[in-house]
Amino acid sequence: MPPKPPRPPKPPKPPKRSEPHPFLIKLTIAPDHAFLQVGDTQQFTVTAYFSDGSSRDWTRIAHYKSSNPDIVSVDGMGLAKVISSGEVEITASFGPFRATASIEVQAVAVLISISISPATVSLQVGDTQPFIVTGQFSDGSTQDFTTQAGYSSSDTSAVTVNGTGLATALALGSAMITATVFGFSTTATAEVQTIVAPPADMSVATTVFAASEFLYSGPDAVQIGVAPGTIELQRATVLRGRVLTLDGAPLSGVTISIHDHPQFGQTVTREDGQFDMAVNGGDLLFVNYEKEGLLPEQRQVIPFEGGPNRQQLPVQSGVYLVLPDVVMITLNPAVTTIDLFQPNFQTDDEESYSDDIEESSSDE
Repeated sequence: MPPKPPRPPKPPKPPKRSEPHPFLIKLTIAPDHAFLQVGDTQQFTVTAYFSDGSSRDWTRIAHYKSSNPDIVSVDGMGLAKVISSGEVEITASFGPFRATASIEVQAVAVLISISISPATVSLQVGDTQPFIVTGQFSDGSTQDFTTQAGYSSSDTSAVTVNGTGLATALALGSAMITATVFGFSTTATAEVQTIVAPPADMSVATTVFAASEFLYSGPDAVQIGVAPGTIELQRATVLRGRVLTLDGAPLSGVTISIHDHPQFGQTVTREDGQFDMAVNGGDLLFVNYEKEGLLPEQRQVIPFEGGPNRQQLPVQSGVYLVLPDVVMITLNPAVTTIDLFQPNFQTDDEESYSDDIEESSSDE
């Protein structure tokens, strides 16, 4: 049997085809939207995607640009810094490929003004009034600053105000109440007035008791501290007087009370220096006149009837008694201390004043 012929050699395998080099197909940027405030920074991240499905971090390779560098700037590493409020776009690019992110810069609300309420208020002695302070911000919002504000009164003898904005009327007059918050100030006007007597009903007989009730009763009473039932129907009497300064000007805000009769409360003189005070007749009465910085005075209420012995008579009941004017003087700053145990002769400096009623010494 003849031998088999040898097999022909196998043709060589064709060389492997080399894979094509992956190429860039898109860029993305993250975050693609951001809400920031002035002073904030934002780091952006750029990702490159290739034709073979792979991706790589190209944050340090991409180029960056801000649509408005005055609002938001961005450096070569993708770090953005907010400068002012507004809207911008940050673009990351490489060749023809681009990815864009938007930034909204929200304006920081700043305090632009404050207001106080009520702006004007009328009070009577003894009344209190809370004030409310409100702050207005640049974004249109408001905030209550009542407890954070600082307060002051232009005339603390008439109206005082505490740290929470509560004002108290002390005497007739007016005062500017100033509230301050972070350098902003606002003012309100507080006027302390006296109540006006209601018109009398001329069609009916009116007793002194009925005609004077408004002085010490009700929400607008000017004679405060009078307990219900103190003024008696058959004994009611009204004392009317006036207080002047040494130069004859009306003196308001003088506290009027009855010595040893706290049940009658107290009232104050009006802007014209006058006062009305309800009491009970039938007793000897002495009127106290007091105001800070002035020498206190005391005068007996002398009945208008009774002859030369009127000073020993009790005040009439059911009448209106007009009292003589009283002049009040400032306290004398010249004070001499007398040492009772000092053997040497001592004198005191005295300066005398007088009114139409009787003489009084500044050293009394």
